[in-house]
Order: sequence, then structure tokens, then C-alpha cells
Amino acid sequence: MKLNESNITREKIQNILLHLLKQEYKELWGITEEKHISHIVKIHSEIGQDLTGNINRLSSEIGDISNKRILDFGCGWGNFLLYCLINRYNALGVDISRTRFRFFSSVIDMLELPRELKSRYIIYDGKTLPFKEEIFDIVLANQVLEHVENIENSIREINRVLKRSGFLYVRSPDYSRSFFEPHYKLVWFPGLKGKFAKTYIRFFRKPTKGLNHINFISKGKLINLLNENGFEILADMERKIILDGRKEKIREKVKFLPESAIQVLNKAYEVFRQVRMIGKQENQIDIIARKI
Repeated sequence: MKLNESNITREKIQNILLHLLKQEYKELWGITEEKHISHIVKIHSEIGQDLTGNINRLSSEIGDISNKRILDFGCGWGNFLLYCLINRYNALGVDISRTRFRFFSSVIDMLELPRELKSRYIIYDGKTLPFKEEIFDIVLANQVLEHVENIENSIREINRVLKRSGFLYVRSPDYSRSFFEPHYKLVWFPGLKGKFAKTYIRFFRKPTKGLNHINFISKGKLINLLNENGFEILADMERKIILDGRKEKIREKVKFLPESAIQVLNKAYEVFRQVRMIGKQENQIDIIARKI
């Protein structure tokens, strides 16, 4: 599908999104720094690119997905959904936000894309997915499970609409291992939630409203929920890309070292990485699961 995008159109899309995000970030997270918001705008307005590498990561684990039916669960501003549609993947998206749907719809118009693409973005109630059983091959939940009203119900619904042996790809902050909260952009502490989180947020004169939109999810809890609701873990992409990937790089550079020494070096690098992330970046849940 041909993408009709000019510099003027891109700038118009970015200006609309900047206006919307300024309101949202101030109201929910107390963030008014335009530099940060502009960075988020850039990510969500890159229409023709899969900036987070979802397609490549999925393909590396499960093979060619060009003929698979994909559900973008919590598709938000619709940039990944639109990427899929432009590149002729069989994709649908669901979200609870009418504001985000209206933005997606306006982008379709501004890019002069077929109007029927708007029907690929579906508003739902956040509880029951509006689909029959077992109709999707892949469900992508990218940075969304930390925001749903009920994580276990969402996982059950995803399981219901996935075909047997279908795949669920989840990316989300891991609050059990992070010393940073990515929405408020604050130093955080594992286990900080509830009334203690509210007190902490008030100390920084930030709105507590955003806390109503965060589930402080952990990798361990999520894996347990997946196992209890008909999934098995196929791949831990964080371990594969960061830990195992770095181990291979160390092995290539110091081939003379025994395996035990390489493992020690890799662990030391990881400790150093975790220290550097304090107050700056969160750890991620990044897993692919398969419906049993």
C-alpha cells in the first residue's frame, strides 16, 4: 500500500498529537517538559516504521507471520496498527480510547489512505473483546497490560480469541525489578504502590490520578497468570537480546577465557547496567507465550 506522506502532513500529524499529549501528560503524570513529550510524539508519528521491532522479534521466534491474523491489543494512537495495515498484514486493533481512535481516523484522512482502514480500529469496553473464539494467530500487548483494569481478565479474553497454539507477545514495565517509574519519570522502588505510592507522588507535587491507570505488574506475577490461564512461555526476549546477546559478544572478544569466566563477566556487566538504570530507565517484561 502506497504511503502518501509529505513533510507538511507529518508536521500536521505531530502538532495534533503534541497538543493531545500535552493535555494528557499534564493531567495524569504532571509532566510539562516539552522535550520529553516531543520525543513521545516522534515515536507515535513514525507511520511507516516498526520502531519497537515487534514484527522482527516475533518473526525471529515463530517464523513468517505475513499470513497470520494479528490483534493489536490496546493499540493506542494506532501507529503500529497502521504500520501493519500499510504493509498488508492482516491486523485489527482494539482500545478503549475514543480520543486515540479519532486521532487514528484523522491520520488515515491526512495520508489519503483508504477510509475502510478506519474499521480496523475497534473501540471496546475494556472487559470483553468483541470477537468470536479462536480467530487470531497472534495478539500483541505492547506497553498496555500495566494499564488495563483487570490483568487476569484481559489474559483470559486474549486466550479466548487466540487460536490453539497461537502466540501472545507482551512488553511491559517490570515493577519488581525497576527503580524508575516511566510515566511519572521518577525514581521508584519495587513494591511501592497503594497509599504509599500516593504519598510519594504528592511529595513531588505530581497528580495522583495517574496511579489509577497503573498496575504495578511484575514478570513473575505475569508468568504465573499466563501459566494459570492456558499459556506456556516460548521465549524471554529480554534475556535473549540483552543477557544472552551480551554473553555472545563477550565470548567473541575474549575467546581465550573459559565459559565460567565469561559468565562472571556477563553478570558483572548486568550489575553495572542495573546501577546505571536507577532513576533513569525501567526493566522490561518482554516475553512471547503460546496458547496450549
